[in-house]
Amino acid sequence: MRLYLLIPLLLISSLLSAQEVSVSVSCQEAWPTARAVPVMVTFRNVPPGSFARFHQTFPLGFSVREAEVAGADFFRDNNQINFVWLDFPAAEVVQIQYLITPDEALSGSFRLTGRFDYVGSDGSERYTVEMPPKLIRLDPEAVVMPVESPVRMVTPREKVAESRRDITAESEKKVEQQEEKKEEKKEEIQVRYRVQVAIASLLFAREELEKRIGCTLSQGMTVLRSGNLYKYQSGSFEKYTEASRYLEELKECGVNDAFIVAYRNDEQIPVDQARTLEKSSQR
Repeated sequence: MRLYLLIPLLLISSLLSAQEVSVSVSCQEAWPTARAVPVMVTFRNVPPGSFARFHQTFPLGFSVREAEVAGADFFRDNNQINFVWLDFPAAEVVQIQYLITPDEALSGSFRLTGRFDYVGSDGSERYTVEMPPKLIRLDPEAVVMPVESPVRMVTPREKVAESRRDITAESEKKVEQQEEKKEEKKEEIQVRYRVQVAIASLLFAREELEKRIGCTLSQGMTVLRSGNLYKYQSGSFEKYTEASRYLEELKECGVNDAFIVAYRNDEQIPVDQARTLEKSSQR
C-alpha cells in the first residue's frame, strides 16, 4: 500500500521540479507615435542566482528607457536593448518594464520579439527561451494605455512592479522633476564611464583576461565582484564620446559583447542618466 502512495507523490514532485521557464510580454497592440508606451516583460520559474540576459531588437526610429529593471543592468546597443542579471532574483515571477517611443515619422507594423538566455547558478549549462512574438501596429491616433500585469503580484519586488503599471506622460514628468532635483548639487557629482569587456566566474589577471578576449586593452582595468561573478571593465572617461570611441576600438578588436557602463561617484547608474548629468555639468 505504501508503494502505491509513494509513486503518485514522486510523479507530483517531478512535475513541480520541471516547471518550464517562460517569457511573455504585456503591452497594447496599437502604439501611438511620438508618445512613450509602457511595455512589461514577465519571467516565470527562472532558477534563482542564474546569470541571465534578455534582449530585444527594434526597427530604427525607436527610443527606449528603463522603468523597472528588477536588479538588472540595462544598456542599449544601437537598436537593441539588453537587461543583464549577474544574480537573477529568487522569485517565481519577475517582471521588468520599459518605456518605448516610436518616432513620429514611423508607420506600419512589426513583430515584437525577444530572447532570454540564462546559465544555471553552477555555470554548467546555458539555456535559451524565445519570447512569443506580438504584432504591433503604429497608429498616430492611438491612446497610451496602462500595461496590465498577467499575474497577481504578491512579493514586495512584484508589488513595486505592479505599482508601475500605470506609467503615463504625467508620471514621466514626475520622474524628470525628481531627476532635476538631484542635479541641483551637480558640483558634487562625478560621472565616469567605463567599458565592460567580460563577466566571468573566475578571477583573472590582466594578461590572462586579454588572452581570453583576444584583445590587448589600451586603458586601465577595473574588476568588480558581484556574488560569485566578476565584472571586468576598462577605462575611466569623463565624457560619453570618449567611452564610445574606446568601445568602437574594442569591437574592432573583436570584443563584440562589450558595452558602456556609467558611475556617479561609486554608484552604478543608467547610461542615459549619466549623459544627462554630463550635459548639465557643462552648462
